[in-house]
Amino acid sequence: MTIVEAGKPDGAGSRGMGSYIGMSSIGISVAQLLAHKDTATQEIVYFQQSEKIRLLMIVSGYYDRQKNFKRELLVSAESVDLMKNLLHFFNSNASQLPLKVLHQPGQLCC
Repeated sequence: MTIVEAGKPDGAGSRGMGSYIGMSSIGISVAQLLAHKDTATQEIVYFQQSEKIRLLMIVSGYYDRQKNFKRELLVSAESVDLMKNLLHFFNSNASQLPLKVLHQPGQLCC
């Protein structure tokens, strides 16, 4: 897990102004991660809250049964507004970011 403090100008005393962003990579699908335990979703949210991470991105890279390489992102934001801003960014850059939404009912969704 990598945690980065974004928006923090150089120099001391500016800790309250930063935004913590966490990113981790895994070698299984997001569905497999979330199915690993009945409480996987709650554990992700708990980890995000306990580490004070405003935006958590889990990057998944794996091969499916047909040996096709797949990439997925699981994104968890601390607020609906932050998630809306991220989705707006993704939509605004859709031509450069060929993304598809994978709807998984009951999962980390706003």
